[in-house]
Amino acid sequence: MKLQLGCDEVTTDFLVVDQYQIVCASIASYSSITLNSFVSGLLLNNRVTMKDVGFYGRFLEGYRTAVKSGKINVYHSMMFSRLFKDKKNRQVEGRCYEDLYYFAVEDRRSLSEVLYQKILTNFDLPIKIEWMNYIIQKLESEAMLEELVVYMEDNCQFTDNKFYKLELEKEEFDRIVSEGLQSGAIKIAEGPQKPLKFRDLDEYFLKYGQDILVNTLKVINPISDRNNVVTVPNKTRVPFPEQAEIVNGTIEFLKNSRHVIINGDMGTGKTLMSLLSVEGYYLEKYMKSNPKASLQEATESISYRVAVMCPGHLAQKWKEEIESEIVGAAVVVVRRLDELVTLHEHHKEKPKGKFFFIFPKDSTKLGCTQVPVPFKKGKKRVKMYRCEHCYSVYSVADFKKRNGVCHSCKKEVEYRKYNFVESDIAYRGALCPYCKELIFDGTVSKQKLDGYEIHPLSLLDFDSEKKGNSVCNSCGNTLWAPLVRNIGRQNKLRGWKRIKHFRNKARKGTQIKWVHESALNEFILDKDLEERDYEIVEPVLLRRAVMSRYIQRKMKKFFDVAIVDEAHLYKAGASAQAIAMHHIVKSSSKVIALTGTLVGGVASDLFYMLFRLCPQNIIKEGYGYNDVMRFSEDYGVVETKFYFDNEEEANTMSSGRRMSMPAVKPGINPEFFPRFLFGSTLFLSIEDMGRFLPPLYEYPVMVDMRADMRAEYEEYKRTVKPLFMKQGGRKLLASCNQINMSYPDKPDQNALLHPKDGRLIFNFNCELTEELLPKEEVLVENINKGLAEGRNAFVYTEYTGGNDKDITGRLKNIIEKCCDLSGKVAILYSSSPEAAKRMDWIRKKAASGIRVFICNPKCVETGLDYIFKEAGKTYNFPDIHFFQMPMSLFTMWQASKRHYRLNQSEECRTYYYAYQGTRQAEWMKVMALKKVVTQTIQGSLTSQGLSALAEGVDERILFARELAGNIDENEINDLFGKINKSNNSFALSDADKEFLKTVKEKSDKAKSEQSDESTYLDISDFMDFISTAAQVSIDDALEEKQEEQKSTQDYDILDELFSDFQGGFNSEIGTDKIVVEETTRKTKSKKNKEGQLTLF
Repeated sequence: MKLQLGCDEVTTDFLVVDQYQIVCASIASYSSITLNSFVSGLLLNNRVTMKDVGFYGRFLEGYRTAVKSGKINVYHSMMFSRLFKDKKNRQVEGRCYEDLYYFAVEDRRSLSEVLYQKILTNFDLPIKIEWMNYIIQKLESEAMLEELVVYMEDNCQFTDNKFYKLELEKEEFDRIVSEGLQSGAIKIAEGPQKPLKFRDLDEYFLKYGQDILVNTLKVINPISDRNNVVTVPNKTRVPFPEQAEIVNGTIEFLKNSRHVIINGDMGTGKTLMSLLSVEGYYLEKYMKSNPKASLQEATESISYRVAVMCPGHLAQKWKEEIESEIVGAAVVVVRRLDELVTLHEHHKEKPKGKFFFIFPKDSTKLGCTQVPVPFKKGKKRVKMYRCEHCYSVYSVADFKKRNGVCHSCKKEVEYRKYNFVESDIAYRGALCPYCKELIFDGTVSKQKLDGYEIHPLSLLDFDSEKKGNSVCNSCGNTLWAPLVRNIGRQNKLRGWKRIKHFRNKARKGTQIKWVHESALNEFILDKDLEERDYEIVEPVLLRRAVMSRYIQRKMKKFFDVAIVDEAHLYKAGASAQAIAMHHIVKSSSKVIALTGTLVGGVASDLFYMLFRLCPQNIIKEGYGYNDVMRFSEDYGVVETKFYFDNEEEANTMSSGRRMSMPAVKPGINPEFFPRFLFGSTLFLSIEDMGRFLPPLYEYPVMVDMRADMRAEYEEYKRTVKPLFMKQGGRKLLASCNQINMSYPDKPDQNALLHPKDGRLIFNFNCELTEELLPKEEVLVENINKGLAEGRNAFVYTEYTGGNDKDITGRLKNIIEKCCDLSGKVAILYSSSPEAAKRMDWIRKKAASGIRVFICNPKCVETGLDYIFKEAGKTYNFPDIHFFQMPMSLFTMWQASKRHYRLNQSEECRTYYYAYQGTRQAEWMKVMALKKVVTQTIQGSLTSQGLSALAEGVDERILFARELAGNIDENEINDLFGKINKSNNSFALSDADKEFLKTVKEKSDKAKSEQSDESTYLDISDFMDFISTAAQVSIDDALEEKQEEQKSTQDYDILDELFSDFQGGFNSEIGTDKIVVEETTRKTKSKKNKEGQLTLF
């Protein structure tokens, strides 16, 4: 069959038309020019004729290819309408096409199944496949489902295929289903059904969780069968069967995709699983290309480079784990840029071997202080454009510069011109020092744009670096520059000052902001600050470059695999550590993300992390990088508050006046998990390996408050209750929350002041004496009971840091005196030792005789184990006492199982202390209920994932429950009874016992091999491993490298890293570059104690 378009003629063997619209076509020609011309005309909707019948294209797209036919090339193109795609993936203009769908089936018999999937994908109403015969009959009878006309040659491969058009609106579909249910033509179930009865999500999962799990397993299609044996040779540890399944699953993921997420509870061995996955992936890759090679030969021959990004206090633990498990691995912890530069030089030509670069996240992200660039304000008239898709705002100059492509969402759009005012009124605001134009917030909302409410940014808007003030809308230049210490010349801040001030009138907490001297008085009036409420502080001047920026610019595709530990820490859109993680991920071919708290309760938590790991999946769903709010609206809960003047207005169609910007709240659409997580995520709960773990018992300890304290506490509650109903009551809530949790343990704290105006609300008069409080008595009793059995303990307190609520010092004295532990109790502070040295500090203190540690649970929530070895001796702390519970369930869950490990041999006990009738008891109940719900659904999500849903519990609701006094101690005890029953409901099978025997044999063998120096592979010297030089330590190699190189090379590196900020505040804007003078850096200088580069 021939198709004619103007003078171009092509051949078609397959053509599908909807009346006079071509929706699918297969065309070919011997001339590529003819085919390209024909396709271009068809895309431009020009008229095409076949046997004098005219057709037009309808939203066509497709591909072209050359096919060899003997000695001649035949050029072929397959065209199809975008309406074949699902609604969310197609880009079609016009509302009349929103409810139009095309689809193809192999034959008439498969129509029901294909149409069923099409309806499920594009409509929200759930249906059963058994209803499809009725639905098809109704659609065809009402001309909503029609078979399309197909022209094809006799030998066409699509002879049996049928093509259909579905034209169906949501309201019509709802009507058809409703009529079928009412008439009895379709049924949800054959027998009568009882309505679902539940009060909240917790009770829903308690009743129906098992049914949900069973039904889910029926529809899951795994990419590989379960395999609980790992063939990867490692040194010491044998993976548990569940760990082996995760390793094998990760290897399969890496074969088919760029990233994989391992979501495992604390203690499940995520570190070991990720290392074995990398080793196994490259072993299988090598064995596939060398089928005759032995496993030992493959192990010795494979080469790869792995970047590990982890919290600073876990870096040494990662190093020890890699060296103890991966055969022939070389490991280095990179804390300074000059170390990274030296290692990069050694790896310019990729050496043979397995190399692990460990990057502590704090060392990787930190650079110098950033200071605002604008310093002048002016008055100008403005004309702006906006993107029709993401509503980003651009100036006229920027519109011309970008040639109609939005730099935020990367889409070609039609820009509509918006004047901010109809007259020629000029606006006053901050001026860009580069283009001298007014600066506008780049994240402005559509509502403000349509309402002409946009105003230029003022100098006060540059108090801190934010997404909206980072780039000039007109010229695209960065509006923040690095503030580094000049050598031989004075820094010019151009009027900018650092102001440290209290957050509120209650003088609780401080913050530091940039304020320009010309706006200082305005800032003081706006914040209502008195002279005693603020001070001017000198900015920190460091000559330090960001390590991740060097990785971004110099080490593209340098790493074969990136392992991102505690990946949930990088969920922010523009935080320094999230950007550093992005740079490392972009420099790697494969990515393994590890986390135990993947789901943070709100949909926005995962948006940026998934965008960095797999941007194509997010873009495919139609979201750009700035669409986090739209993403939250689709897959989460967004709250917008409105105000109505009267009841009549609230009952009309009026939406009222908006009181605040939309805010993301806890809650996640269940569709989020199968669409974004289940295709790339492996889940492992500690309960999955419960049969290999010791008994775990969790005890609630409820006591009554002292009589005089109870009376004062009740008086305090009566005083503050009516204040919440008044204006400004919500600001008082945060202060009251802290008192509600801390007062029963520390009654002699500062008076409660209103944060808005600083007036006195309540003065506390009870005093602490040497007499023990009821909770302290029970704590001492339980610690003594454990000491009698030879059990050490950790005691958690929420309020530390030396403020008026701090009780760590009092607890230390009480435990030493009442438990006969003089000199054997230590306090772990958050400030000292630093996070990277925390585990070493605990080990040394334990070796020195410490039996009890006191700390904030936040200090130990990640990476630390309470059973460890020091100097060949094992130390164990199997008891945990939550003397005060943290307000974050994430932290509580993480810290509560630091002792519950696969290598633990003793019974684990966790105690939770609370005073009856207080917020402490209410919070204990919330925690217990969430735990019971989590164990009910048996690991379909991790415990942290579900506990996140309680992160957004409204504090006003908790306070109201507390005031009502409806906390039942028996209910809490019952919940903990269920928790303990679930924790210890495991039994070992004969296969499990045989496995544990194998684990012990390999462990004993590894110990004997390590004690024999002749068989131990020394891999501690990383530099010696990758070079032919003599054995030298890392510090010696770096020192030698620095002596060989000229110091000016280092300056070139920094100059290049800061090249985006030419001039900054060290010269006139846009003219001179940063001037750097030569100095000498001494190795191991005290100035570099934080592990950051000082190149000068």
